[in-house]
Amino acid sequence: VPADVEKCQDRMECFNADLKADMERWQNNKRQDFRQLLMGMADKNIQYYEKCLTAWESIIPLLQEKQEA
Repeated sequence: VPADVEKCQDRMECFNADLKADMERWQNNKRQDFRQLLMGMADKNIQYYEKCLTAWESIIPLLQEKQEA
């Protein structure tokens, strides 16, 4: 019986070590995925606001012409 207990404890320790390694790997992957997601969102926001700026810059002369007329 003590041999069986030791065997179970060894298996449990191996399982715990594997689980801990899996959790650390999952946390690292989650952190990287979240960072990539935020960087992508930031890039899209920059592109959106650059387009807005371009649109405003192109319409300002037209608005100024209308005011002068």
